[in-house]
Amino acid sequence: MHIPSIDDKELYNTAVNDMIPLRQQVQRYLAETDWEQWESEADNYEATSEELQINIEYARKMKAKGYPVEDIAEITGVNIDEIFCL
Repeated sequence: MHIPSIDDKELYNTAVNDMIPLRQQVQRYLAETDWEQWESEADNYEATSEELQINIEYARKMKAKGYPVEDIAEITGVNIDEIFCL
């Protein structure tokens, strides 16, 4: 797997421009999550984990081809915030 190098300027720009929106997405996710429901469904997570990984891979490919994020979420069932992070 080839990992592209990132120069200091690009790294700085990413940190300044992308980290704040990413942090805001995480904060929204944490605030909007029904943790009691999440805990009650935690036992079922393993059963759907493989399917979720497949859908995430489809979402990654669709995003790379320029599909609208809302369409990707509707088709794959992957959370919009997760798609932004792909």
